[in-house]
Amino acid sequence: MKNEFYNLIDSKFAKEISGFPSAAKRERAFRYYLELANPKIALEIGTCLGISTALIAQYADKVYTFDKADHPIKYKIWEFLGVSKKITPYIINNETEKSEICGNLEFDFAFIDGCHSYEGVLSDFNCVKNKCSKILFDDYGYPAFPGIVKLIQDLEGYFKKTDTIDYFAYIEKFI
Repeated sequence: MKNEFYNLIDSKFAKEISGFPSAAKRERAFRYYLELANPKIALEIGTCLGISTALIAQYADKVYTFDKADHPIKYKIWEFLGVSKKITPYIINNETEKSEICGNLEFDFAFIDGCHSYEGVLSDFNCVKNKCSKILFDDYGYPAFPGIVKLIQDLEGYFKKTDTIDYFAYIEKFI
């Protein structure tokens, strides 16, 4: 299942997730960054269908995940993959609520895939920057989301390591 994760989800839940883009082509890069980060406790901002959450849960002992919308299919996916007990989902109403909850959690890795505007990504980054030293951003360089690229550029020099592959940007070790 390790190399066919997204294809398995796409085939098993085809009807429920139709209309959402498949990330099957990007699975290899995502796994590379998860192996590099080696998370014990992860925080994800932007749950959506919970597919990325489930993949993170294959690497981490615990995953906290946040979204403003509750897509019920995620619970079926997590149960199907046997990771539901490792995941704590939060459905939030606003940025203040997200910040308050994040401030009370401990985690060593963050995956940011929430609001893709510059302001949204900055808000997500501000929630996690003092809590962990490894952050993976999704959709970096994707033409529809220039705010992510701008934020990473604005943060240049604050990190020991910055790496990008296949619309992911990974930053590590704040200076």
